[in-house]
Amino acid sequence: MLIYIDESGNLGIGKKSQKYIVYAAIVVENVSNLKSRIKRVKSRGGTKKQKYPELKWHSISDTDRIRTLKQISRAELSISYLALEKASLDPHLKKRKNEAYNYCVWLLIYHTLKKVKVVPKEIDIIIDRSKSQKQLKRLNNYLSKNINHSLQKRPWIKIDHVNSAENLCIQAVDIVAGAIFCKYEFGNDSFYKIIEPKVKLSLERF
Repeated sequence: MLIYIDESGNLGIGKKSQKYIVYAAIVVENVSNLKSRIKRVKSRGGTKKQKYPELKWHSISDTDRIRTLKQISRAELSISYLALEKASLDPHLKKRKNEAYNYCVWLLIYHTLKKVKVVPKEIDIIIDRSKSQKQLKRLNNYLSKNINHSLQKRPWIKIDHVNSAENLCIQAVDIVAGAIFCKYEFGNDSFYKIIEPKVKLSLERF
């Protein structure tokens, strides 16, 4: 089992900060089908003069967002997500963004695995590489420890942090997270509805 994770929004708590942050996961057994679909979007997206070097929600057009989401909805995968209203965070975590991030990622993985009928022997968790090496090491230790403590059968866990520009599946989950974020932050669920049939777990913390 492979679990690709990315977030949309941030954990800032200022007056002008966003109200929500979304953590999304794509769960897949075989990535070849998803990769081929994302490649198809990249080859056709953008303009004749400027193709997308990377698919990211904030940098592609609505037309290509829809095109990408339709391809994702046709792939062999499932989607899990956590939509967090930042005001609901424990005061301790509001001041410790790295700990809050670790906790939210763990919460998403934990509930995703609870929905699986039979936990596989091997789980590969792939996350966009956006933290320092020290922070990544702490996250890896935190996830490995908590996954093993919470499951009756302990799987072999591998955690990879990758450059999103070089990973098509991370680009896919970035688009998924953006679509879900639009639903909560702006009340626009038109993008979300495209992938809704693939959503197997929706966690809301308000």
